[in-house]
Amino acid sequence: MTGPQKYRDRQTGSLVDAMQSTGDNTLELCRWIPEDRQRIVDNAGMPAQYLTTSNGSERVWLFDWVVRDSHGRWHRFKQGAFASQFRPVVETHYRVVGTDAWGISHITPSPSASAARRSVEDLNGWAADQGHPQSWRAETAEVEWKPLEAKR
Repeated sequence: MTGPQKYRDRQTGSLVDAMQSTGDNTLELCRWIPEDRQRIVDNAGMPAQYLTTSNGSERVWLFDWVVRDSHGRWHRFKQGAFASQFRPVVETHYRVVGTDAWGISHITPSPSASAARRSVEDLNGWAADQGHPQSWRAETAEVEWKPLEAKR
């Protein structure tokens, strides 16, 4: 996992940032949670990760989820409770597939469909402004999108 991921609360629809404790990402979790919201030793002085929530200090066990809600509050969820309350936000990726006069395809990634359409117009406009021949410009262009798998 590469830091917190976006999830949507199934009940309220609000977005949250969440990160699961995997055992391999303890340092990453420590960097993400503010210092005043965590401690990394238990009462006996042994290494353990604790999160300060509205319920007090809660130990973060292996495979627990740490969640920062849209109001900046921190929560800890067991794996099953997290899965029933939150769903991953699916990202979409748009791209422009343009073909020039020689049949060569040019693929341009884009964050949205409207931006993808604009990029074709901008590119052709730029080519015309630079005095490039018509054959250098995209003759056909279509916008594609596909949902990407959410990272877990």
